[in-house]
Order: sequence, then structure tokens, then C-alpha cells
Amino acid sequence: GLPHSHTLTWLTAQSEEPSPAFIDNLICAEIPDITADRFGFGLVDEFMIHGPCGEHNPSSPCMKDGRCSKGYPK
Repeated sequence: GLPHSHTLTWLTAQSEEPSPAFIDNLICAEIPDITADRFGFGLVDEFMIHGPCGEHNPSSPCMKDGRCSKGYPK
């Protein structure tokens, strides 16, 4: 499928209790800045952003028989 990651993180006894803020400090999902990372931005734009499709863009490559083949909108 699309680029993704399966990640396992080990915490030590000294680690703080996992909380949303703690996890957010380790993991983030951001679209790269096009001026700072044109290549990274291009990969995300091409492979990880879906749409628009449906009535907004009936000629989108995901459209099959008038419906999104990926099931959007969800």
C-alpha cells in the first residue's frame, strides 16, 4: 500500500508516563515545507494526499464508475 511505518518504541524505567504530549514529542505527521524540502513535499503530495475526487473532480484517477475506488469520502 501507501508509504507508512510500523514502529515499536521501548521506554526505560526512567521514561515519563506515556501521555498524549509525550507521544506527540516522539511522533508527528507534517507535510514538508516545499521551500525547505521540495523532494519530500513532492513525495507526500503524490503518494499520501487523496483527493479531491467525487463530484468535485469526476476525472480523478481514483474514480471508477462514478465513485471513488478508495471509498472517499469516508
